[in-house]
Parts: sequence; C-alpha cells; structure tokens
Amino acid sequence: MNPLHKNPVIKQPKNEHYPTPKSLSRRLLSLGEFDCTRHVHEPAEGFGAITGVLREFWPEKLISSADIVTGTDFLTDLNYYPQIITNPPFSLVDDFVRRARVCCDKFAFIVPLNALSSESRWKRGTWRGLRKVWVFNRQVNYSFPLQEDGRFFTSGITTGWFVWERGPDKDFFETRIMDVSEDVVKISQKDACHQESG
Repeated sequence: MNPLHKNPVIKQPKNEHYPTPKSLSRRLLSLGEFDCTRHVHEPAEGFGAITGVLREFWPEKLISSADIVTGTDFLTDLNYYPQIITNPPFSLVDDFVRRARVCCDKFAFIVPLNALSSESRWKRGTWRGLRKVWVFNRQVNYSFPLQEDGRFFTSGITTGWFVWERGPDKDFFETRIMDVSEDVVKISQKDACHQESG
C-alpha cells in the first residue's frame, strides 16, 4: 500500500494493456459526442472494458473491436471506421492519431495531458483536427485491475478524453473539465490505516 495515495502499488504491464475504468467511457458517451446510429470501432480492446460500455449505447451490429494481441494491428489496418473510441498505448498516441486521421471521421482517445507540452507533437501536427479535450478532474490509476462498478483508484497522472473530428482546420480546441469525482474508489480512513499498518 502506498501511504501517500492509499492505493495498492502494482507493477505496470510491459505490453501497455491498461484497463480503462468503465465510468470514464460512460461519462464520455453520456455527453452525446458520438452518433450511436453510426458504426463505432475500438482498435485497442485489451480487456474489453470500453467495448463493454459501447454495448450499452450502440446496437451490437454497429460495434467492432480488435487488438494487436488478437492479431489485428490498428496501425496497419486498412479498414474505414466512421467513429473510433479507445485508450491507446500512451507510447503510441502519435501513431494512433495519424492512423485514425486517415481511416476515421471522428475519434476519441484517452491521452495524458502532458502530451500537449511536446513541441515535436505540435510540429508533426498531432493536434490538427483536435476539437475538444475533456480533462478528468481526478488522476486515474490505469494500472489497477478493473472494478466491477466501473470506479477507479487515483494516481499521479492527469489524463482526459481528446476528441478529434474531420473538418476545417482550427488553431484552437475547446477544453473542459469532466467531473469524475464520484467514480473514485472510496477507501475509509479505518481501511486505509489497517492496510498501511499491515
């Protein structure tokens, strides 16, 4: 147990398969950002958390998903997808953005906020077509196993939903705060003290 965060300390998986808390996907989709009458694809399915939430909003026939582990590499996939929603490996965000721009009309990725401060990303045009950034007001611990209720533990990384869309280039994007406070796993003071002393 990490006494500063009151969260279990878990080693990060080498393959960057980080489960996405279901509450984060539900919050994005409840905003009406995406058209549930058009096909949606999850190209980095991992443990299937986002795909499971997509099924709450879309008919099954309009959902597809894949993952490199199951044999489909999104970066070489030549199919067209009207909409994409995923939590890509953070080390491959630029590659995922480049690929999605070619094969998709609108897409949302979970991205660390510090990615915005990269000069090379600005020069490469990673943010071209970026329309909105929904910043989570709590830091999400993606390395912790999925909770059945969709909640999450907190950690030291600030992330959010970044939404790109085809259309005229703009030199700005809208930034909003997404309140996810209710989705944080609550550890009682008694439990925290017990875990720290154990």
